[in-house]
Amino acid sequence: MEKKLQDYLHYYIGCKVQKDSFALDYPTIEGVHGDTVIISKYPYRTPNCDKTFIRPRIWHSISFVKPILRRLEDISNDEWLEIECETSIAPDAIGSYGVRESIMTMETRHRFHWTITNEVLIILRKRGIDVDELIKSDLAIDAATLPK
Repeated sequence: MEKKLQDYLHYYIGCKVQKDSFALDYPTIEGVHGDTVIISKYPYRTPNCDKTFIRPRIWHSISFVKPILRRLEDISNDEWLEIECETSIAPDAIGSYGVRESIMTMETRHRFHWTITNEVLIILRKRGIDVDELIKSDLAIDAATLPK
């Protein structure tokens, strides 16, 4: 079954999205309604003027929006420790592996559904982590590929 961004985008409210060529910073997703997305205001500068302007919050069609997400394997060990501290999962509920190893089995999570709770998925999505494999499906941009 083909993935559709509108089925996932509401999970990633607050995440950055691709920017246009004049934007000075990445806008974020502020809301989703049907096939449209609310994009936050952001600063921009035109090539003919040195003044910085603020583009107001706008509605965009989902077809013009790609969230910027990070792959699971790009999470640092320190960040995994933070995530584990944020969860209320008892250590024995996920075995001796911990959250990181449990999440890393995403391709086989249907066999290990008990290792991933909705709480962990919410935390990861709020951090802009691609738990739904949207990058692989070309529905999201891999943050690691953007210029620093």
